[in-house]
Amino acid sequence: MQSSYEASADKIEFTEILGRYSFKTSIDNGAIDGIVNLTELAPNGVVGRYPYIYGYYNASILTLTGIWSTVSYPYAYPESACVFGAFKFYFYKKNGKIGFNGTWGCGRNQYGGLNGVDYWNGVKIEK
Repeated sequence: MQSSYEASADKIEFTEILGRYSFKTSIDNGAIDGIVNLTELAPNGVVGRYPYIYGYYNASILTLTGIWSTVSYPYAYPESACVFGAFKFYFYKKNGKIGFNGTWGCGRNQYGGLNGVDYWNGVKIEK
């Protein structure tokens, strides 16, 4: 079965990924639904809320990668599992609508890797 990402041959420009998304994820076996708003931080740089996210969009591979934090200064809490982490979202365009799916890694373990990985998917909300 092809994923939505693999089924899309459309390129998505940086400005097209900006905006509000309705998303779903599962954290600790509990489903979480919410809204994330992606705004421009710098050329190809994105900042968002829920929680604080900072990322870079690579249009050649349709990927937004970056870091997230529940607090404005995550490095003050190096041992906390779910205060910060990394994410990687793949964007796709299907029937004229933009969406994403990808991974959301939580915290750091004693080996320097992520403690857990959740899978996210979202759809851009029209204004």
